[in-house]
Formats: sequence, structure tokens, C-alpha cells
Amino acid sequence: MSFDGSNATDLLYVALGNPLRHDDGVAWAVVEAMDPARSLAQLQATPELATEISGARRVVFIDAAMQGELRLERIEHFSPSSLTHAVNPSEVVALARLLYGFTGEAWLCRIPGKDFTPGEGLSRRANTNARLAVSLLRDWC
Repeated sequence: MSFDGSNATDLLYVALGNPLRHDDGVAWAVVEAMDPARSLAQLQATPELATEISGARRVVFIDAAMQGELRLERIEHFSPSSLTHAVNPSEVVALARLLYGFTGEAWLCRIPGKDFTPGEGLSRRANTNARLAVSLLRDWC
């Protein structure tokens, strides 16, 4: 997918996960490898992220997945939860739309991993998927 005329600063990458839990930190590794103009690294999505994403034309949340395939999907609708201190990316987008008039595009890139136990470093599966995610996201933008 290509977006003609887009400015790299209009695109915000939000890496979610804990790099001290092996593959849960894969999103941080992807953002580091991409070195984008704008990025955030967070342990989890929180309501406060709504403020951060509100000024972006496009936002991509990047997160580890315990199973499945590497995928990039548009966030279209709100998935409700109890709205505690941690929320999911679709809730952050819904809050940004409601509170700050966010009208941009929102995407979620899920990167499968294998090892989510305490410790540093990525498993072979997460490392391979991280490289594929970098390629996918560079082609996409």
C-alpha cells in the first residue's frame, strides 16, 4: 500500500511490549531497526497515548503476538474493555477520535513470537518475524 505525498513526520510508530520479557519486546526491536522520524516505545497501551497520536496523520501500533502470522491490519472499530490503566490500541484510537478529533488512519502490526518468559533477547522466530515486519512496514509506507 502506498500513500503518495505523505510526510514521514505525519506517521507515528508506537511500539508496545516489554523488552525484559524476551519476544514481548519485538516491537521495540522493529522500531529501533526502522529508525523512523517519529516513534514511541511503551510497555503497554494506555489512555494517555490518545494525546500522543492525535496529531498524526497515520499511526501504526506494533505489538508481539503469542500465535498466528505476521500481519498488518487497519484499526476500524472500537473494542471495549474495562478502560483501566491499560487499554488496547483500538480504544486509544477511539479516545483520540472522541477527545482530540483524531481523523487519521490507525493500523496494528502483530508480530508472532515464541518466548515470553523473563529475560532479554529475541527468539529465532521473533527475530525472523521482526526482520519481515521491518520489510513489510517499509514497503507499506
